[in-house]
Amino acid sequence: MCEQSCCKEFITLSISWHIQEPAELLTKVGEWLETNRPDLAQAYFYAATLVNPTYDLAWYRLGDLCLRIGQYEQAVDAFRHAVELAPDHHPTWYKLSLALAQMGDIQGALEASLRVLQMAPLHSGAWLQRLRLLAKLGRWEEVYQLCQEVPKSLQSSKEVHQLCCQARQKAL
Repeated sequence: MCEQSCCKEFITLSISWHIQEPAELLTKVGEWLETNRPDLAQAYFYAATLVNPTYDLAWYRLGDLCLRIGQYEQAVDAFRHAVELAPDHHPTWYKLSLALAQMGDIQGALEASLRVLQMAPLHSGAWLQRLRLLAKLGRWEEVYQLCQEVPKSLQSSKEVHQLCCQARQKAL
């Protein structure tokens, strides 16, 4: 009964959104299902990419969902499609960095996080990601240098403070 009611509600919403493109509709359905039915949401996002392979939002939403449910390889693939279509979308580069790091591609993750900082120099997540990755690689001089440049918004972070102290000890 609830599914029938929810479907009617969604159809009403989709009409009120004035959605023109099938890929856009499929993406909206995916967003609607994301919280309670990630498996179905993933299918809708994927369908949207098939209907319109140039719809960057569908690729981003697919990658984001795959990242959250631990399907890192699929997330990387989707984010790579998305950045090809929208290379100036720093949230996609950031999520790509997270997915690459989860797959163990630390160098790729570092490169993606650098792209984020080139577009959004105060992006706290990208700063923290770079510090973590460089520390993981044992590149303490670079961690120490980044600590000198870290934005004020991160200077009170306990994790940043610990990484910077550790870098100071190991780099000097």
